Amino acid sequence: AKCRRVNEFPRWCSVQTGYLCGWGEECAPTADGAATRAMVDRAKANVDDHFAVVGVLEEWNRTMSLLETVLPTLFEGLSEEYALGTTTTCKSWSDKWAGTRCPYSQNKGAEFNA
Repeated sequence: AKCRRVNEFPRWCSVQTGYLCGWGEECAPTADGAATRAMVDRAKANVDDHFAVVGVLEEWNRTMSLLETVLPTLFEGLSEEYALGTTTTCKSWSDKWAGTRCPYSQNKGAEFNA
C-alpha cells in the first residue's frame, strides 16, 4: 500500500513479486496491477524452493558477499574485483575459467583460452 500511495503506480510495486511468482493462476495481479496475497505466498515459496540467492541492488555489497559465500566456485573474489573496478575486464575470469564466457564482459559472447 505504501508503494501505491507514494508512486501511484501499483504495477511497478509488484514487478518483482510477479516475476518470482511465475505464470500460475495465483500469479495474476489485481485489475490495478497490485500483488495479491496468493502472489506473495507463491513468490516466497518459489524463492525458498528454487533460488540459491536473491539479492537487491540497494544492498549490492551485501549481495556480493552473499554470492561469494553461497556460491564460492563462481563468485570468489567478486567483492575485491568490484572494489578495484576490474570486473569489466574479465582478466581474472579468464585466468580462472579458461574457455568459458565471462559474465562481466561487455562483449557477451567473449570466450577466453589461457
